[in-house]
Amino acid sequence: MFKINQFISSINQYGVLKNNRYIVEFGLPEYLKSYEATVLNNTMADGINSLNLISLRCEAAQIPGMSFATVDGPPRIGYGPIESVPYGVTFDDLSLTFILDAHSKIHRMFYDWTNSIVNYHSKGQSQLKEAKGPVRGMSTFEVGYKDKYCTDLNITVYDTDDKPVMKATAYRAFPKLLPSTDLSWNNNDELIKVTVPFSYTDFEIEYYRSTQAFPAQQPPKQ
Repeated sequence: MFKINQFISSINQYGVLKNNRYIVEFGLPEYLKSYEATVLNNTMADGINSLNLISLRCEAAQIPGMSFATVDGPPRIGYGPIESVPYGVTFDDLSLTFILDAHSKIHRMFYDWTNSIVNYHSKGQSQLKEAKGPVRGMSTFEVGYKDKYCTDLNITVYDTDDKPVMKATAYRAFPKLLPSTDLSWNNNDELIKVTVPFSYTDFEIEYYRSTQAFPAQQPPKQ
């Protein structure tokens, strides 16, 4: 039976995690590290976190998740319910929402990043002799090398004492798209935000404070 006193005691003893205490960090992929344009105040070669612009403007984030890829197998004894059998895993896209800065540095960073994945600068033509883009010598609609456009992405969650509780690392992550952005004269004070889904190879979570054992559960009284 549920008892409110036990619930309150559990909250007091182990606390809760709040969804607004986190920080997102990732470095520039190799393509953008060598990009000559200086987007973030001449510090692009030092990584986008040199000014904490990305971390400070990440309004919403997600802890990576997974699901099993399954196939329906035959009943174990020839009849009865059909059971699902896992044979692999799939990883959910990781969505990050950013509040754009007044100089469009964040938006340009993602614009250049996506163009380093597939150079979609074409000006309405199938081919350009000198295609514009962050990667020198990359032809129109040429696909880049994944090792050079992906990066590891870290999301660290903190408790109310600002101590790290867990850190999720999405390996070999890259933005899947640059979403369209709505504009309107009806909302004069509306902030412009962009939500970018990231694909990644796999993820790992490191837990910093999970060594304390939970109290043994007492069987319910008859």
